[in-house]
Amino acid sequence: GLQERAAFHLAEELEAASLTETGRFNVVIVDPPRKGLGRDTLLRLSATGCMQVLIYVSCSPTTLRRDAEELHAHGLVVEQLRTYNSFPGTSHLEAVAVFRRSTATSHWHRNR
Repeated sequence: GLQERAAFHLAEELEAASLTETGRFNVVIVDPPRKGLGRDTLLRLSATGCMQVLIYVSCSPTTLRRDAEELHAHGLVVEQLRTYNSFPGTSHLEAVAVFRRSTATSHWHRNR
């Protein structure tokens, strides 16, 4: 069954950041608060190469964009992006972005 082939970890931000130092994951799913991922967590997720796919669930297009730029600078590219109107009658949208680690030996880096 699935439990023999997969491991699931539910963790708060700081604990999840420490998992990136020792774990290797095929897929990581993050659902940060409106403020986005914390900088430390974002850097650990993107720079360590601990996963191949990152699924980012966001309730803020602004912080998703900011975090996506940082992830892209570390070799994660957006493979899919979808928005969902989970709250009809309001201006709130949910977005799900699927990032995949680039297989290219070099990738675009944003000048800072």
